[in-house]
Amino acid sequence: MGFSGEVAEPLGSLTLPLTLKDGDRARIVHLRFFVVRAPSKYNIILGRLGINALRAVASTVHEANNRSKNNRKNVEEWILNGEYPEQTIKIGAQLSDKGKAGLKEMLRSTYVFAWKHEDMIGVPRSQVEHDLKEFQWTEHIKQKKRSLGLERSRVVLEETQKLLQVGIVREVRYPQWISSPVMIPKSDNSWRMCIDFKDLNKARPMDSYPLLEIEKKIESRFQFPLRCFLDAYKGYHQIQMNLKDEEKTAFYTNEGTFCYTKIPFGLKNV
Repeated sequence: MGFSGEVAEPLGSLTLPLTLKDGDRARIVHLRFFVVRAPSKYNIILGRLGINALRAVASTVHEANNRSKNNRKNVEEWILNGEYPEQTIKIGAQLSDKGKAGLKEMLRSTYVFAWKHEDMIGVPRSQVEHDLKEFQWTEHIKQKKRSLGLERSRVVLEETQKLLQVGIVREVRYPQWISSPVMIPKSDNSWRMCIDFKDLNKARPMDSYPLLEIEKKIESRFQFPLRCFLDAYKGYHQIQMNLKDEEKTAFYTNEGTFCYTKIPFGLKNV
């Protein structure tokens, strides 16, 4: 089946030795090919099984980097909001002037961009919220408070205060579940605050809903002339916790106990 949905019956199949070279390195594998009478600018198309047999790694990032090394001028960088000049978008310079004008007007008139934490209004509860299903025999567990030291405890308080100001966490007094913060070092020597939800996760059944295959999603977009890639800013924090389950996400700090009102990282099934 082709990218745009057309179907062709194979004329047959055969197994051939395939040699791939990179400089003085080479690999030879025997692959089974299906012969198809179909218009294509390629003589051979390797599928995932062939790529696996070659022990190759497909990387669109490296491919794009190689193409753009000598072609930097084919991308334009735009500032949509003058108050936040460091937040830019990149578009293909080959678009027509009419296309650029229409795209810029559409992007500036939409309200999907969050320029700061306060802009994250989140998904309405009427559309979706996250439930914490538990086994019936579950025993509530309050983890022992860990000593993090002065520096890491300070980071926990600073991060908690940021989340408190934008309504992602709230203070809680008598939770039945309490977990401990765990500090993970970042590459820039700063700290990332995570919560150790291992006990809470053990008390929850696994959601077996299958995720969509990314290959099929990409192939289904093949016939469209324009594509865009959007990164959801703090995507987990856009979805609210079920009100009855908020206090199950409680965690310790040196200035009290807090719980999440929106989905935190580390929970099973999120």
